Amino acid sequence: MGAVVKTYAQNLSALLGASLSHFETSKTGRGAYRALVEETKLVRADMVIFRAPCQSLLKRLVRGSDEYMMTELLPVSSLLVYGFRWPIKKILLVIRNEESDETSLNWTLNLAKASDAFVTVLPITIPVPGIYAHIQPDVPTLLTTDCPLGRKMRWVARRLVDWEIEGTLRIRNESQNDQIRCEVIEGDHDVIVIAAEPQNRLRGWIHRELVKPLLSWADRPVLVANPISL
Repeated sequence: MGAVVKTYAQNLSALLGASLSHFETSKTGRGAYRALVEETKLVRADMVIFRAPCQSLLKRLVRGSDEYMMTELLPVSSLLVYGFRWPIKKILLVIRNEESDETSLNWTLNLAKASDAFVTVLPITIPVPGIYAHIQPDVPTLLTTDCPLGRKMRWVARRLVDWEIEGTLRIRNESQNDQIRCEVIEGDHDVIVIAAEPQNRLRGWIHRELVKPLLSWADRPVLVANPISL
């Protein structure tokens, strides 16, 4: 484990009052993946923290991220440490309007409560062409609309209030992947929390893949929330 990710993992476990274990293997390729999955089940981990790959942004964009494969194989949430950002004072929660949003929200609530962090909630919406921009819902409208996303955002807002966590809701009109990227650039968040891709591949294709593109350029920790299935 690299010094950066080791320090980050130690800080995070202390912040959350969690136990921390370390895993190494001499296996390579898929053998290493399988060994990590088995270790995760053995210790009944809630999260696996990865060291960021030692490769350039260009290589990540061209070749993709091995860590993305792990986020799909692991039966728990994954935290990928792309750059050391500590303390955690600003969290970006990406809402996908999926069932797994509950897991990403729970992680966000625990992190924000423990670190007294400010939470920005970004629901991923379908972009509206410029000539129809006037029909793009604003925040008050979305929070009062009786649609699945409107109901989801009211639920998120209630949870933040119940936990006494300060936050805000943002709506953007870029392409779905650029909504995340532009918000990260503007908000300078310390960690990004996003639900894992849907297990239903057809549903994932319809709603666009978000995690893999995010991991191709991320420069700060990314928590990919996955419901525990040990």
